[in-house]
Amino acid sequence: MGNGFLSIVFSRVDEIKGEITTDQGLCALLDGLYSKLHEDEAVVLLVKNNCTLVCTRKKGHGDHVLKKFTNIGFAGVNNGVSLGKADSLSTAIRTIADNLPEYCYEAIKGDKKALRKTTEHLFKVYKKKAERMKAKGKPNKEIAQVLTRQDEIGRYLDLNDDDLASVIDTLIIEVPKCPEKFEELDELAAIGVEE
Repeated sequence: MGNGFLSIVFSRVDEIKGEITTDQGLCALLDGLYSKLHEDEAVVLLVKNNCTLVCTRKKGHGDHVLKKFTNIGFAGVNNGVSLGKADSLSTAIRTIADNLPEYCYEAIKGDKKALRKTTEHLFKVYKKKAERMKAKGKPNKEIAQVLTRQDEIGRYLDLNDDDLASVIDTLIIEVPKCPEKFEELDELAAIGVEE
């Protein structure tokens, strides 16, 4: 079983043709994908409020979208109609990643307090990342990009829970086959084991 990492996107992701999945089908798909990964690859789930994109990613490359499931989303709501699959998604994720904090699963269910906690944690991750980059002597331009992202996330934290939940568009769950070979763990802007 691998280590999962969760991060958040506040912008739109391109859409592709959608499908419907079953609980067993989703678990089997993720388990099959994870077991076939090479050391420099990861399973990536882009969990939006009205669908979930299942992808793979090779180190240094973008996501390769394999499936889009329209009956699964992080908020559990699709135009006011319950999708009812957030628990299924959480169960499927647990089959390949065993280290995500419980509030990550609550965020997938659309819990506003959990979405805030996830956002707060991501804010701290970017702060620590900038500090590590400074300590390593990274170029100021690269550090500024991280600090800009942290500032953006900080502005979202100023919103009330309802508004914050409305601007979070995508939760990204990434499960590398070999995290230590996939990328530097201290550079991951994501949520893994709670600190």
